[in-house]
Amino acid sequence: MPIVQGRKGFNALDLLEPISLMSTSTWVLVAHPSLPVKSVKDMDALAKAHRGKLDYASGGIGGSHHVVMESFKSVTGTHLVHVPYRGASAALTAVESGEMPVMFSAMQPALDRIQSNRLIPLAVATPERSKLLPNVATISESGVPGFTFATWTGILAPKGTPPAIITRLNGEIPRALTDSGVVAKLAALGGTPQPTSPKALAALIEDTTVRMAKVIEQAKIKAE
Repeated sequence: MPIVQGRKGFNALDLLEPISLMSTSTWVLVAHPSLPVKSVKDMDALAKAHRGKLDYASGGIGGSHHVVMESFKSVTGTHLVHVPYRGASAALTAVESGEMPVMFSAMQPALDRIQSNRLIPLAVATPERSKLLPNVATISESGVPGFTFATWTGILAPKGTPPAIITRLNGEIPRALTDSGVVAKLAALGGTPQPTSPKALAALIEDTTVRMAKVIEQAKIKAE
């Protein structure tokens, strides 16, 4: 992430032409079953009662796992101590084993562990409940109104690509995303098809950059 690397003036839209959003992926807040919590409110109360003693895992400094938890902390005041691992898989394994108590994870790698009761889902970070975990509340429902976080995949072209090509590609992507094989592949990766206009993708990139920059600066996150 350029902001983490100190490249504050970098703007992807200076180099690329947005075509369409492809898909979004749900994130979920998970805990080891031994942690005495069943909800976001429980975790918040536990963290505040044991200030500085409740850790959370991430896949590394400045990665999505780190940034989403720091964003959560900034709006809730929950005090959790960051423990970075070398990659998301290692972090999730640490929570599954009980080495770490909690973390935010993308849905796909966490789902099997949740379904087999090796991890406890506390909430999903989507505006609405996930179809994969319909009985799990959203973070917004859990007392943090408006909090959402998702990773997304988009298609962009080099700056200066002719508008006719952008328009044609934008028209083809929705058709591709209705293909059963593509839908199944995205689902296996935890993604939901979500084509958009080029303008909507540009707005998403700009909004995400602004929101994440604020979190990164507040939390003083820097690449090491």
